[in-house]
Amino acid sequence: MKIFCVERQEQEETELVTGKDIYPHRPDLADKYFYRCKKCGNYVGCHPNSTRPLGCIPSEELKKARNFIHNKLDPLWRKKVYDKDRGWWYAHIAKELGIKEYHTGWTRSVEECRQVWRAINNILRVLSNRK
Repeated sequence: MKIFCVERQEQEETELVTGKDIYPHRPDLADKYFYRCKKCGNYVGCHPNSTRPLGCIPSEELKKARNFIHNKLDPLWRKKVYDKDRGWWYAHIAKELGIKEYHTGWTRSVEECRQVWRAINNILRVLSNRK
């Protein structure tokens, strides 16, 4: 399967591997699927119980930026801050960004992650002003 690789900046051939290959020290990930770029070795995980990739293949820098977003965003929907679920947050981030649909795995640059970060903060500012 060809997947966009951020490191290579183009669609690249990948190989389907398991967590045993990517994280040999993590038995909890052994049965999960990943697509690994055949040229650079970077990888992207798959949706639970499937071989459908979660997004494009990130570089190490982009992976850190995406984790930064998840560390801020995930507690908001998991704890239902402002009584909002994951779908609500993702829909409002998409609206802030002027796109149809949002998913963190679709971000292709650190700058896009910064835009998402600003969108989250704008949404939080609006919500806190309503209280």
